[in-house]
Amino acid sequence: MMTKPAEPKKVRVAKRIGTAGALILGLSLYALFSDDPATIYPSLADRNIVILMLLVSVCFIGAEQLIKIPYYRSLKETKKEDRLSSKR
Repeated sequence: MMTKPAEPKKVRVAKRIGTAGALILGLSLYALFSDDPATIYPSLADRNIVILMLLVSVCFIGAEQLIKIPYYRSLKETKKEDRLSSKR
């Protein structure tokens, strides 16, 4: 059985950035659709802050994907080379 190669530090950091983005996105969506978002945190009652949180979360999630692209491309090429070498 082949072991999965360890992910580079960049990918692990990107996952953390994406997790923070997902948490902020969830909180901002809650504040956007809730009847009384100030019960959790008073600043969530301000629509401008909620919209800013939405934008920041989308940027975080986008940054995560941009950081991961080169790693997953190289992983795909490695798998393709492994398949070609195993067919020989």
